[in-house]
Amino acid sequence: MHGEVDFSELYGKREDPEELKEIKVMIPSTQHVKLHGYKVLTGKTISSMVNEALDLYFARKTAEKPPIEEGARAEA
Repeated sequence: MHGEVDFSELYGKREDPEELKEIKVMIPSTQHVKLHGYKVLTGKTISSMVNEALDLYFARKTAEKPPIEEGARAEA
């Protein structure tokens, strides 16, 4: 699993990566209005838009080199 965190060892089981999980998040009302506007304009669900945004975010983060922390430099 290059670039991804595998929590299966931590919890003792391997999750189905395609299984959908529901989470509750608090976002500013301005972002909620924007999401609703995009929903109306595109016909997409808010869930699908958030999922797409998270996929893009994590793809970008995975492609970036993580910053070297101070403690890691001393150990290297």
